[in-house]
Amino acid sequence: MTTTEYNECVHLWSDALYRFAFKNLSHQEDAQDVVQQAFEVLWRERDKVQKEKGKSYLFTIVYRRCMDKHRYRKKVEIPEKIENNSSVSPYQNYEWKEYLQKALNKKKEKSRGLILLKDLEGYK
Repeated sequence: MTTTEYNECVHLWSDALYRFAFKNLSHQEDAQDVVQQAFEVLWRERDKVQKEKGKSYLFTIVYRRCMDKHRYRKKVEIPEKIENNSSVSPYQNYEWKEYLQKALNKKKEKSRGLILLKDLEGYK
């Protein structure tokens, strides 16, 4: 991967990586740290990574760093901010968040990450 290709990866994937990390960690600074660490690893390994593999490489690093943080914390939290939809009352948002949190807590860490990638980020 060249420097130009690396910069393209930063431009293309930084926002999506941050959203994914934030949804996993529910903490802005932790999510930013994880994304920055992923790009740091990609920079160090840029000679070994092809441009076509950049996205999956970055998401793998972010996923693993998020799981490391979960192991450290020993719990998963859903982000506090849920979009306010006019057809849904704030009380229903709270109920939905609580229900979703309980369901995710029953899943193993790997399953939680896959669910978040597929359902919240739209990946296959």
